[in-house]
Amino acid sequence: MDVRKTKEGYVVEGDILLTAENLASTASSLTLRIAGTEQYRTTNLVGSLPRVITVSTSGLPATYTAALDEAIARYNALNLRITFQRVGSNGEIGIEYANLELVY
Repeated sequence: MDVRKTKEGYVVEGDILLTAENLASTASSLTLRIAGTEQYRTTNLVGSLPRVITVSTSGLPATYTAALDEAIARYNALNLRITFQRVGSNGEIGIEYANLELVY
């Protein structure tokens, strides 16, 4: 596993930022499953279905934003009880550019 220390915390596998707050929090589940293939699990659950989750971006190139719009459209085309909507700012999910340089 690739883990790098940064000013904000630790970057895992190049794209997951774990802050000190994340590491200090207590898990709500005591279950640990180890899979034969790589997967991630969270204890954060989405409730109150059906639900629209808003997504905003900050500092990304236009091509990344276009790719996000396409991903949202494809997901929403599945007609599930969770849908996504891109908004200009303050989305429930914020995707932003971050310079994750190493700290020595």
